Amino acid sequence: MKKNIWRLGKIGLLLLVLLGILWFPGDRQVYAASAKSSYKRAITYYKKKQYTKANKVFRRLPKNISDAKAGKRTAQMKKAYRRVLNAYSKDMFGSKDYIWGYYLTDINKDNKPELLVKFGTCEADARLRIYTYKNGKAKRVKTIYCSHSGFYAYPVGNGVIMHQAHMGYETVSLITMVNGKVRTKSLGSRETSNYTSFPYSLNAHVRSYSGGKVRLNYSPL
Repeated sequence: MKKNIWRLGKIGLLLLVLLGILWFPGDRQVYAASAKSSYKRAITYYKKKQYTKANKVFRRLPKNISDAKAGKRTAQMKKAYRRVLNAYSKDMFGSKDYIWGYYLTDINKDNKPELLVKFGTCEADARLRIYTYKNGKAKRVKTIYCSHSGFYAYPVGNGVIMHQAHMGYETVSLITMVNGKVRTKSLGSRETSNYTSFPYSLNAHVRSYSGGKVRLNYSPL
């Protein structure tokens, strides 16, 4: 009887220790490191065309990512980026480039977010325009065609993921920025009806859409 009580006491103590580990902030860093390791493994699987394994790992990771992870935004940066967004048309039938939404993500991991603007008249000519903040101004860096695309944070290094999926075909690209220059590298493409479930989806900040008009959520800026 005493032995059983002693064993139950040890089990209870072990459970308390485990709960303490989960709640300590330092151990959240361990979890973050583990998540990055899992992400790297999934990317490796994808490159090797081991899609089932990649999807299995990706599904264990968070689907969305907070704007707080995008990096620090000064008042001057916010003002510059808002000025960029206001230059686009919110009306599909307007004379200027029609904006579909915008994303904030730290592509080159310098703790300052880049501004990514998706615009176009339809999916066929959708484009992504990338801006960075430099010398007090929003500087246009590059424009990329991005029909039928979703965008995802890349937590393990320089880059942002562009996932194009349409009519049974997907293409995955890594967009990087080095010394102010943007490059796009293919991570793979395939015919499939089971598209890859990438984690860490970026928010397009579309508050509402109706009648050919879009309303944006400017709260992150």
